[in-house]
Amino acid sequence: MPTAPQGSDSGLYVSFWNQLLEKTRLQTSLFRGAAPKAGAELTVKQGALRWSFVVSDNASLVALQVGDTDANRVISERLLAHQHEIDLACGARLIWRQGHAADEPALVVIWRVEEYGPATTGDWTGLQDALVDAMARLYGACRPYLTEKPGQPAPARPAPDADIEGLAQRFTEDLINAHYLLGEETGYSAAQFLGSVRRHGGVDAARRSLRVSQPEGLETLRKMHRLDISVEAYVLRPEYAALFTEDEREIARARLRSCGYPV
Repeated sequence: MPTAPQGSDSGLYVSFWNQLLEKTRLQTSLFRGAAPKAGAELTVKQGALRWSFVVSDNASLVALQVGDTDANRVISERLLAHQHEIDLACGARLIWRQGHAADEPALVVIWRVEEYGPATTGDWTGLQDALVDAMARLYGACRPYLTEKPGQPAPARPAPDADIEGLAQRFTEDLINAHYLLGEETGYSAAQFLGSVRRHGGVDAARRSLRVSQPEGLETLRKMHRLDISVEAYVLRPEYAALFTEDEREIARARLRSCGYPV
């Protein structure tokens, strides 16, 4: 068994990450399609979130990083509100760092795996297993707070009239986050819809979807019992009322009712 990756041995790092990824995919839905590179860090972007493994000389860690837009700060606030529960679920004292500058992440949650690092162990398998176990528990503890819980309405948030652009950005980020997480959990790909969101922004993409007479995505989500993250459900959220006309909201309302979703 080779030792844990050290120094500038790039080939050993890639081999280390490849083996770690195989183990991670067995325990979580994270890191699908990840292609590791040489280096001491492996990061995968998931919407507004970044999940990372980091291997340092004396210790290694796993981390969740939340972006710094207004929409992402809502996720940060939700995680911080449940910080105690997340710490308990992980069985570890996590490091919570809030960003305050414009170019900083809104929140970084770090699990430092104290006993393992290239300078302290030659047990490659033990290092990988410790990191994977920590990532699986961190992901499981945080996941309920990354999007609204299925079947429950979002808590009302104020929609500042003077900041429609920021509200629209938050709407876009919420849509992307919800569909990324659904894809990670179920394998469902909403590539066409997400492509439209990236090209046109969430609000315009939602309006385009509302103009389609029979959207395929809505029926797919109905079969998956996840109409709570449909475009129509997001359009009807109270905090986003300022972004859409009443006619657009009525279209969304009628579609959801026709699918048996309570609105």
